[in-house]
Amino acid sequence: MFRRVGLELIEAAPGMDLQRDIIERMKFVPIIRLVAEMAMGKSGTAAPRTIV
Repeated sequence: MFRRVGLELIEAAPGMDLQRDIIERMKFVPIIRLVAEMAMGKSGTAAPRTIV
């Protein structure tokens, strides 16, 4: 989610290591408050979400 002060990480796929799989691969450090786990669809993939 983009904020005026930077990019905020709000969710990650189940089983991902936040530090190893996401943060270490970024060229900047996102704002991290509370990161929720993505909801999973029936096929075992992340369920699509509409952000309004």
